[in-house]
Formats: sequence, C-alpha cells, structure tokens
Amino acid sequence: MNTQSPQTHCRLVLVTPPLDVENLPTARLTQALRGGDVASLILPQYQMDEATYETLLAQWTPIAQEKNVAVISSGELRFAKRQGLDGIHMVAGASEVRQFVEGQMDAMIVGATAGLTRHAALEMGEARPDYVLFGKFGGDTHANVHPKLAELAQWWAQMVE
Repeated sequence: MNTQSPQTHCRLVLVTPPLDVENLPTARLTQALRGGDVASLILPQYQMDEATYETLLAQWTPIAQEKNVAVISSGELRFAKRQGLDGIHMVAGASEVRQFVEGQMDAMIVGATAGLTRHAALEMGEARPDYVLFGKFGGDTHANVHPKLAELAQWWAQMVE
C-alpha cells in the first residue's frame, strides 16, 4: 500500500539549450539545480553526434542525480540505459509511445511530444506517458509562449486527466 501523499505543489523541469560540449558549463548546471525545487533535467540531443551526446550525459548525469534530480534524455533508449538515466523523452507517434510505456512497467520516466493538433494531443494523452511536451526542444526562442501552443495545452489539460 502506498502511504505517500500525492505531490501537491509544482516542481521545476529544466531543459538544456544547445550546449558546447567541449566547454561544458558544469558550474552553471550546479547553479541551475539550486534555483528551486527541480524534479528533472531533460538533456535533448539537438544536433550533437552520438559520441558528443554520450559525453554530455556522462558528465552531467551524476551531478543532477546527486541532487535527486531525475535525468531524462531525448535520444535513443540505448543512451538512457548505458548512462543510467531515469527516463527518456520520445518524439514518436502515440501507438509507439503506448507500446513503450506498457513495456517499461514503471522502470523509467517516459515523456512524449504532444503534437500540434488536438487530435494528436488527445491520442498522446491516451498513450499515458508520464508527461507531454507542447512544442519542441529548442523551438521556444521568444520570451512569451506561442499562443497556439498555450491554447492547445490549456484545452488538453481540461480534457485529459
């Protein structure tokens, strides 16, 4: 029986911008992790080659996990398994996400990109990932959220529990 009370407050999710892996600012990561109640750190692969991405994961994962922050990759599952990550973010269709979620048996955090339409977002919600992302990594370059994405996220939150 689970005796823990449900989470009743918001926690932070940090998503890294594209990084220069040759000169990783680990001090900035440590500072960012002290910025509030950080639940997880998502490390997108962006345009990094596999070796460079693995270097990033190998250097930053222990720093975050030492502070009880879950580390999530947006690369392939093999990166997450090799580096001992806590989860993976999938950019895939709802059926593939559903299949992956069912196969994980709560072994990993699974996140997914919601899509750009109400239909796609509903299908992704039905796939039951742990979280959904409205938009794309590196796509939000303005100070304000894109109105279409904000409207979609608000509508989705009302429709999906």
